[in-house]
Amino acid sequence: MGKVRIYQLAKECNLDVKEILKVLSGLGANVSGSLSSIDEDTAHIVIELLSPKIEVPSSVINEEPNIINLPNSATLKDIAIAVNKNLTELMTDFLKKGLAINAGKALNQVDIKKISELLNIRFALVQPEVTIPTKPKAQERQEKQIISKIPVVTVMGHVDHGKTTLLDAIRHTAVANGEIGGITQRIGAYEVKIGDRSITFIDTPGHEAFTAMRARGAKITDLVLLVVAADEGAQPQTIEALNHAKAANVPVMVVVNKIDKPGADPQKVRQELSKHDLMPDTWGGKTVYVDVSAKTGQNINELLDMIVTFSDILELKTDFKGIPTGVIIESRLDKGKGPLATLILREGVLVVGDYVHVEGKVAKIRSLTDSLGRPLKEAYPSKPVEVSGLEDVPTAGAILSGIDIKEAKETIDSREKSFITSALNTAHTLSEFLRKKDFESKTIDLVVKADTHGSLEALVQSIAKVPYTEVKPVVIHKDVGAITGSDVNLAYASKALIFGFNVRPDTPAQHLIEELKVPVRIHRIIYEAIDDIEELLKGALTKEEKEEIVGKARIKATFKVPKIGIVAGCVVISGKVLRNSQARIIRDGIVLRETKIASLKRFKEDIKEVPEGMECGIRLEGYQEIREGDEIEFFVKQSG
Repeated sequence: MGKVRIYQLAKECNLDVKEILKVLSGLGANVSGSLSSIDEDTAHIVIELLSPKIEVPSSVINEEPNIINLPNSATLKDIAIAVNKNLTELMTDFLKKGLAINAGKALNQVDIKKISELLNIRFALVQPEVTIPTKPKAQERQEKQIISKIPVVTVMGHVDHGKTTLLDAIRHTAVANGEIGGITQRIGAYEVKIGDRSITFIDTPGHEAFTAMRARGAKITDLVLLVVAADEGAQPQTIEALNHAKAANVPVMVVVNKIDKPGADPQKVRQELSKHDLMPDTWGGKTVYVDVSAKTGQNINELLDMIVTFSDILELKTDFKGIPTGVIIESRLDKGKGPLATLILREGVLVVGDYVHVEGKVAKIRSLTDSLGRPLKEAYPSKPVEVSGLEDVPTAGAILSGIDIKEAKETIDSREKSFITSALNTAHTLSEFLRKKDFESKTIDLVVKADTHGSLEALVQSIAKVPYTEVKPVVIHKDVGAITGSDVNLAYASKALIFGFNVRPDTPAQHLIEELKVPVRIHRIIYEAIDDIEELLKGALTKEEKEEIVGKARIKATFKVPKIGIVAGCVVISGKVLRNSQARIIRDGIVLRETKIASLKRFKEDIKEVPEGMECGIRLEGYQEIREGDEIEFFVKQSG
């Protein structure tokens, strides 16, 4: 029976040496390191445990234990690994003995013979024979096996309403019930077992990440738990999270938390949320409410039971025999293991050794680990796992799909180019936006932001009264304040239009708008806003004015000049200031006034423009209610 060196087995079968040594230790094998040899039968056992469906390559089986087999394409680096020596030291030693070899050059028989003599070790070049996994190609997979699916739950809600505490309470309840179920924060998702049933919880940073994943086509959540504090009720982020869940068309269950606190009023929470289409089922509606105290653990078991019952009502299904396809929840770069990613499969079974593609790169799954760090042979739908073997660190929301390696080489480029083109071309311009909306959904979805609650409600009510025939305006989210990155993500994911009234995008949002090319309309007069919506519904836009932002300045100080008024001492933070441009005064994202520049000075001299990074004095026409910290946005309008 032949012998197999551990380092060769790892290299040829794309395995981790540490994982092999760990398995061998568990088998009671007496090995000291990567240079140790094991018999052929033991090698087959290791492969079966770590990478099923891969045969032990004949190239690593040494019929003579004293001979080290090397693949035909072996380099000096492979030799260094084989003999456990530093590559630089090995090259230096060879040079001293008159042998100069390029470290990256494939060795021939003559080189091998010289190296064997210098090291007094016998080497042999052999043709590697690695067996590719025998799974059929994607197009050959016609057989299906539809089974019930474990529910995947995302917890959302207002900050400080107890999302993290609730997740901790669920963890402790599962532990107390003797069902640890792989609960940990290490990989961003975990599984809880309720008797013979399971629930997977995704611990995302919030609704922005949730929507960002959906924007990339990554729908993985089956149910949203909307956490609301019983003593505070619905807050702005509560409604924002709800709107994100609605836009994703994901059912919502309300968890009324902190019922143990003084002033807790669960009924008030129900009254508030019933105004947002979350009518309690006990009141004749369809929304399930569960009152809990994450702090004391009260009703946590009831909540888990309700989630299981609700998932039965939803009749969640998956194709167990489908092509393994899942969503990357989060990812990181590990110094020892390389790119790692938390994955939740939507369908199919992913096996160690499978070939996959994600974000244009083909990779071979080297290992699968559950949320407790335990190695797995296979990953099943809805169960969170950490995968290794990927080429790069993927982005959250990226789709991972199993693929035959030959098929991957032929199709990966065209598939990814098509996906990227489709994603980037979503609603690039208003005309494109209208063209898609008119013929697809028969609605124009709007994200509405305004400076005050009064103007917000007035605008929303006016929108509701806009006459329409075939295309209907639908407000999917409304709020007071500056346009934020969350608003942009929601609009992008929903193919919606952002409609602002007396507000501006903050800096991160502006960058996102430019990157994702989300259409934005800003107005300061309500009747003009309504006229604009009517024009949008008609698809005309004949009176559209194009606005070019030329720069932005921040007010560092204000000075009162006799007989002139207030002058702002400013620093230009982006672009430039043009004397003939219009000005928009912004405070905390709210537009205070649009006006013109009355004078622009630098060192008491009148000038026509000031570039980025320079300081200047600005006097605004007809407006003096400015203060330190305000921003002034400069723009020019062109009729289009």
